[in-house]
Amino acid sequence: MSRIPLLLEKAIEHRLFTLIYGPSGSGKTILASHVARRARERGYRVSYVYVGSHNMPATPEASTIDARVEAYTLDDLLYKVSLPALSGHYVIVDPINSFYTEHAGRPALRVISFLAALMRRCGGLAIGVAREAEDGVIVTPAWHTLTLYAHIVATTYKHSDRFRLVFLKPEKRIASFRIVDGRLEWL
Repeated sequence: MSRIPLLLEKAIEHRLFTLIYGPSGSGKTILASHVARRARERGYRVSYVYVGSHNMPATPEASTIDARVEAYTLDDLLYKVSLPALSGHYVIVDPINSFYTEHAGRPALRVISFLAALMRRCGGLAIGVAREAEDGVIVTPAWHTLTLYAHIVATTYKHSDRFRLVFLKPEKRIASFRIVDGRLEWL
């Protein structure tokens, strides 16, 4: 098993706001679990905020996080991200643009802008929901707002039995991983 990509390791170490987006099933949540584990190894308190009305995913494992909460409204999301972020936690939001997807408009965009600015200041990881457009391009709601604030931007996609993590900002790099027995393994 090889090491975590240096860019991702530096993002955790220096608490940089990292945005990872991709379509459903592209390994984003298991990647978030891996990042949570690495942040805990560095001594950070980790809060995982799941956004939306669907069932919270099984990962990240309880042993890798200090707080695991769900946000159901925009106000709820603001509170549940702001409190741990301002308390020094490494915050993971999954998916940060869920409400914008469901309720596109100024209120949702303002909340996403505030959260992105807060995460840029305090550090953390945001997972973004993406879908494939008719022309084959992957689109992410609130993309321009989120990428404006993010220090690091990457996308994930499944490639046969492996996953690709393609860093787009600040520099283009590609890493591959696979999932073995529910755990991420870098290739």
